[in-house]
Amino acid sequence: MEKEIICFEKLNLPIKIHQFYMETGMNYRGMHSHTAVEIVEVKSGILYCFVNDDIIEVNPKQIIFVNSNTGHRLYSENAEITYLQIDVNLLEPNMNDDNDSTLNAFISRIHAKPYLLLNDNKDITELLNKLSIKYYDQAQESRWYIKAYLYELVAFMYSQSFITPLTIPKEQIKKIEQVVHYVNTNFKSPITLDDICIAAKYNKYTICHTFKAVTGSTIFDYINFLRVHYAVEKLRETGNSILDIATECGFASATYFNRVFKSFFGCSPSGYRKRLPKK
Repeated sequence: MEKEIICFEKLNLPIKIHQFYMETGMNYRGMHSHTAVEIVEVKSGILYCFVNDDIIEVNPKQIIFVNSNTGHRLYSENAEITYLQIDVNLLEPNMNDDNDSTLNAFISRIHAKPYLLLNDNKDITELLNKLSIKYYDQAQESRWYIKAYLYELVAFMYSQSFITPLTIPKEQIKKIEQVVHYVNTNFKSPITLDDICIAAKYNKYTICHTFKAVTGSTIFDYINFLRVHYAVEKLRETGNSILDIATECGFASATYFNRVFKSFFGCSPSGYRKRLPKK
């Protein structure tokens, strides 16, 4: 799967807008992902949006949101569309600490919906229309209008639990930083809860309860998150077997690796590898 790099050049804001017509049978890019949220409004015709293993039919007056870092592609039946890419990360300051940023990426990803389909939502349709008008306007004040509309759109995505907060307060991170540091360092090896307790100097109840309270998920969900994303690097960069990659990433078996990988990416490791561009 191709990782698209988006350059946001207009008005120094993290948004791109395209309006175009797709003939029947036209594919807009192969399976790909990027750090931006993608929003597609269908004006006429029919659009099929492939998201992971799902195929979503998008008709006129419908709008689909595809989350960041989610595999997707578009297929058209005479569809006229408005197509937006918005990088929410660039609207908010990010933490610089590696442990913090990794944990924030986990929280954002683990609770995120891969896509959201809206039916005839007049408020969002109007908001996208105002964004498009100001995006192509040359007036100096347009940048401020766009920024205001962007925050309104992001607020809507938060309200739908489509995206989650990108950062955890530092005081919360402090409560689990020893756990996170140990896991980040050792996730490629077998890890037990006893190992984590010894390293963090907490008892099992305190570790599990505190980690869940801060992140909303379990320690082993976080370990699996680190492992499958490391596995993605190996699938892209090496020809190693699925079993070898599973072992290298810390999984006890290829069967469990397959199950966990599919829960994150919607396909098996071998299916993911098949979608990669040929070298």
